[in-house]
Amino acid sequence: MQDSNAQAEINEAFNIIQMGASIGMGFAVGGVWGGVASIVAQGVNVGLQTASYQRMMSRNATQSEVAMVRTQYASINGGR
Repeated sequence: MQDSNAQAEINEAFNIIQMGASIGMGFAVGGVWGGVASIVAQGVNVGLQTASYQRMMSRNATQSEVAMVRTQYASINGGR
């Protein structure tokens, strides 16, 4: 079996390394302004990922609540 938690940690480590490499390349190619632009771009990317994750979690919570309501009604009313 595959350890999903370990795989998630590996993926996060690679993402951090990629962000660091991108920022480093920004400094190497564009100097200070290139590095600053790369940092801003990475910040925007992380912000968009966070917003997307929050929307997904909210949608999942809503779906769970709907499923719970349907399950409770089915058990109270005897189901179909």
